[in-house]
Amino acid sequence: KKIIKLIKEKKLIFMKNSINNLKLPTYPNKLHDKINETNLINSANIIFNKDINFFMLERENNDLTFDKKYNPSQSSSEFFKAHLKKTISNLKNFFKRNNFSKVKCVDIGCGKGEFVNLLNNDNYFDCYGFDTSYAGNNKEIQKRYLNKSDFDSEVNLIILKYVLDYIHPPNEFLNFLKEIFPKAYIFIEGPYIEDSIKNNRFYDICFEQVNYFSKKTYSNFFNGNILEHGESFGNQYYYFISHIKYFNHNSLTDFKKQRFKKINLNSLFPKMKIQLENIKKISDNSDKLWFWGAARKSVMFLHHLFDFYDSKLNKNKFGCVDQNLSKRGKYLPSTKIQVISTHDLLDKISKKDKIVISNPSYKNEIENFLHSNLNFKPQIIVL
Repeated sequence: KKIIKLIKEKKLIFMKNSINNLKLPTYPNKLHDKINETNLINSANIIFNKDINFFMLERENNDLTFDKKYNPSQSSSEFFKAHLKKTISNLKNFFKRNNFSKVKCVDIGCGKGEFVNLLNNDNYFDCYGFDTSYAGNNKEIQKRYLNKSDFDSEVNLIILKYVLDYIHPPNEFLNFLKEIFPKAYIFIEGPYIEDSIKNNRFYDICFEQVNYFSKKTYSNFFNGNILEHGESFGNQYYYFISHIKYFNHNSLTDFKKQRFKKINLNSLFPKMKIQLENIKKISDNSDKLWFWGAARKSVMFLHHLFDFYDSKLNKNKFGCVDQNLSKRGKYLPSTKIQVISTHDLLDKISKKDKIVISNPSYKNEIENFLHSNLNFKPQIIVL
């Protein structure tokens, strides 16, 4: 009986690791106002189209709501602000080389409108935006989705920053953009799966993001007609400029179900278990482990960590800090770890605590802040 029980347990473990049914927090970028809020957890499978090196989630629920509680903004960081300004400079140089005296552009999925505002601060750009999660009063931003009545043949530039990853099927959306902005160049920027795999960032896979593009996928959308491209934001993002007229209509067949095969998270990220075990050991030898960044990387890593150890971790040994004051006092989805501000951290942190930086792009900025405000140097771990 013991042998049979052991075989069954091993089989269950094998099944858990080999099937693709992931249980994930639905909105890692929606913090909870109260600790007793219901956790929204949904199931998804990872599927893969080898021909175009494209991954996507096959989700049990695609009816997601990106309302005013949804907050992926990184604009509290000076490093991120510098990235946005550099992006604008690159766009301006591109259009000046192509003899444009002024550029009319539309930022789709503009979030809180930071990029729209920066573009309009430069008289070279005339920008308006769309986002259902927008909560401000900028008349240049519409709190809704695009529709056919938004047709505008005078738009010179379509901007999709960290947006196409959330829209499925993405090829149909690009085809729709071609119909309503037929004369526009298109700028796309977002994460690319090669970087996530190379750096073992299994926590980049999250329920709210359905698409995981590679450079090959992006190129295929426009028949290889990429006019400018590069890596940005600490090489975590890939950006390119094309023209919507180059949209590849043949790509419409790339997203048929028969083109995909299932793959599990452990196969995609074989070092996942090792990294989780390493953080567990670090936690065991610390008074407290502070995760810097109350956004999806921290949310997803902690979700997997607590799931892997099946609630055997002491939640009181974990904390989360964010420099965005609007997140102060709120709770991470899944683990319900409370978020404190950077200045609160200065009062709470001890010499035996350690800090985990979820996004390596912010390492220098965070180290400078800590070294300038503490009389000791805390140990820092970068995921």
